[in-house]
Amino acid sequence: MTEELKILGLSPEIKEQVPLYRRAKIDLLVGNVAVEIKAKGSFGDDDKKYSGYLDEVRKKGWVYCHLTGSETHPPYRSATKSAFGKRSFFLDEGGDWERFVREVVENIK
Repeated sequence: MTEELKILGLSPEIKEQVPLYRRAKIDLLVGNVAVEIKAKGSFGDDDKKYSGYLDEVRKKGWVYCHLTGSETHPPYRSATKSAFGKRSFFLDEGGDWERFVREVVENIK
């Protein structure tokens, strides 16, 4: 993603494992875009956890996204889409990487 951002003339600060509140951390913070990253999808009720984080993310003025390599279990995929809406990105869906980069670019401060 840094290459795509550089091409567009953007160089936001990028941090890993950023504290959110209590012991909760955001996997990646790109400017003000908080990104939860899952390599192989969710494990159970992650959507409930992330829905709970949403208020804390908003309090910080961040935009919240979810990026995963794949999610093969339909109920978990649906739950993630429900929790993150248009800001859920599945790399096993064609075009989602480009859509993710566009979302970051549109919301970066």
